[in-house]
Amino acid sequence: MRAALLVKPGEIVVDEVADPQVGPEDVRIAVGGVGLCGSDLSVFSGRWPAPYYPWIMGHEAFGTVEAVGESVSAERVGETVVVEPNAVCFACEQCLRGRTSACLSRQSVGMNRPGALAERLVVPSRFAWSVDSGMEQRDLVCIEPLSVVQTSLRRHHEPMPDAALVVGVGPQGLLMSLALLDRGVDVSVHDINPDRVAFAARLGARAAASGDAESRFDLVVDTVGSPASTEVALARL
Repeated sequence: MRAALLVKPGEIVVDEVADPQVGPEDVRIAVGGVGLCGSDLSVFSGRWPAPYYPWIMGHEAFGTVEAVGESVSAERVGETVVVEPNAVCFACEQCLRGRTSACLSRQSVGMNRPGALAERLVVPSRFAWSVDSGMEQRDLVCIEPLSVVQTSLRRHHEPMPDAALVVGVGPQGLLMSLALLDRGVDVSVHDINPDRVAFAARLGARAAASGDAESRFDLVVDTVGSPASTEVALARL
């Protein structure tokens, strides 16, 4: 198969590689599309070292199941699926507590197991989620990052406030803004890029006011995680 190979930090080539092997509990997916996020950029730049080179990046993937392992129902062949990129054990202490993101055995597509920027991808079958095959590709590629948003809001056990601030309105911040708007929250946004703020406004959010007194919020979501964004988030809380 063809794959986009990171041969060293900052350099990708497209070349032929062996097809991934399908284990008993696995499905093999003909990749239909892959979204790129900040994690991928960190691997590309070398800030997050790849396990080895050449390396296949990418984890926000969807596609069609084309083969299954011997322990997986053959009826799954032909399904349109979205990949849940973090495969966990479900048996360790953290998994049993429901904190699967802290699983010490976690295998992450594109981070510590080969990624999705290739014609085919193999993942454990329980981490390939069937979706409506009629959905637009632009929607399919957003399901993984949207699930991050929905999980974070599910963990917010308090009632939703009337208003909230989203710091950083890249793709993740835009999805967070849309999810909050869908819940009836009045969303303000802050970003150092005015074009991003303007785009968020077209989706229904508003630019955060500059004064401290009138722009504090009971809920602030920092989608960036940088020292500067954390400072802004805490100042507005």
